[in-house]
Amino acid sequence: MTTLAESYNTSATSAVTAVETAAMRKAAKYVTLPNTYAFQPIVLETLGPMNASAIELLSDLGRRISSYSGDEKAESSAAL
Repeated sequence: MTTLAESYNTSATSAVTAVETAAMRKAAKYVTLPNTYAFQPIVLETLGPMNASAIELLSDLGRRISSYSGDEKAESSAAL
């Protein structure tokens, strides 16, 4: 018995497969973005709440992407 989502049951046998599946799902979700956007999935795995340093890492990444791209939405979407 597992407490993980059934859709990710492959992670028990292959972590790479679970990551690839998650990346493909995200790419499919954002396939309709205009060509002016570059989509790069970032996968984090956790079995509990993220600690302060992980949240700060994501916030910093969002700020840097926003600063580089000039897109204010990049900062907020990176922290999701």
